[in-house]
Amino acid sequence: MDDYFAHLSPDPTISEWMTVMDIQQKYCMTKTAVYSFVSHNAIPRKMEGNNVLYSKRHVQLAKGESVEDQVYYTIPEAMKLYGLSQDQIYKRIKKYAIEKVKIGEYIKISKRDLEKAIGKPKVI
Repeated sequence: MDDYFAHLSPDPTISEWMTVMDIQQKYCMTKTAVYSFVSHNAIPRKMEGNNVLYSKRHVQLAKGESVEDQVYYTIPEAMKLYGLSQDQIYKRIKKYAIEKVKIGEYIKISKRDLEKAIGKPKVI
């Protein structure tokens, strides 16, 4: 039973969280807009008592703030570095639960998680 619900637990590596009120104040959004935004961008969340907390880093990335290019690969970059097809990359993302972030129309995947699952990339 625990295995079935394991995907619902928040990523333990996420250390900074924001409340709905924090997001509203920082980005001048209504409560409805916040819920729509976090749902549309699949922002990780967790419950603490009656409060819903959202990953600060994922909110910032979705809003286009301080994108840390050194910690993420785009899908084409990962394909080139590892010599894999797009389907193979997506299968590994799903199989190993590799963190992914949608930034605009692009999906970026965690370098750390990908290297842990597959190994260091081939240098061409």
